[in-house]
Amino acid sequence: MAWHRKMKSDSRKTHQQRRVGVQSFERGLALLRAFGAELVLTPGPVGMRGAVARAEAIGAEEGAVLVRQFANEANVRAHAEGTGPELVQQLYGAGVEPQAFVAGVGTGGTVMGVGQCLRAHFPWISIHPLEPADSPTLRTGRKVGRHRIQGISDEFVPPIVHLSELDAVVDVRDGDAILAAQRLAAELGLGVGISSVANLLGALQVGRALGPGSAVVTVFPDSNKKYLSTDLLQAEPAIAGDLAPSVRFAGVRVHQRAGRSTAPVAYGLAEEDALQRSAR
Repeated sequence: MAWHRKMKSDSRKTHQQRRVGVQSFERGLALLRAFGAELVLTPGPVGMRGAVARAEAIGAEEGAVLVRQFANEANVRAHAEGTGPELVQQLYGAGVEPQAFVAGVGTGGTVMGVGQCLRAHFPWISIHPLEPADSPTLRTGRKVGRHRIQGISDEFVPPIVHLSELDAVVDVRDGDAILAAQRLAAELGLGVGISSVANLLGALQVGRALGPGSAVVTVFPDSNKKYLSTDLLQAEPAIAGDLAPSVRFAGVRVHQRAGRSTAPVAYGLAEEDALQRSAR
């Protein structure tokens, strides 16, 4: 986006709030600068609300384009018309009829957009938003506690998220997600971020509730490369109730992507419960 705005001779200011590990954060800043962005950073204590307010102020002062990803319905449409159909094609190709879809809520575009698409093809499917157990924003409507699952639970319920249209909220402890992410990388060679594995654990929870043989869909939004200086690569203690210590990862299968090359689809087994995860 920074490069595109430079080519259009537009304002190139890009706002970012400091939330990830220091080294990963600095690499992200360097990459944005390489594409020509002028970065405006806000202090951590002001949170995401402060970051949004600063972006709005810049827009008002300079007439800059405001993406407004938390409120922009184009965010939902992108997933309804892109991510969703890709998942549907994979599911039909694999002969799978899903009973549920689980996705963490950052901006909310994924759970709302993919949910719309999946319900059009599988009317019986339940759509579950996911949040950190230690910071239940969706359940409370405000910032509560702290968590380490970067990219979700941004202190408020995004305007594009309509909880009345969704099913029960699922929550995952950040330490459980970190443990499962470490195991997924070591045992299956899938290096994914903390929010990705939070989605996986949330899907396992829903699969257990639905019963043996149920198919639950989720997505892995990103890799582990942005989190190398975070707790993702540090020793993490397990606590009672964590899923990560008991999950058995059976392996990885590959399905054709929509009009593209192949992408991995992970299958995890926990006790008698089967989970199918269709990856983007």
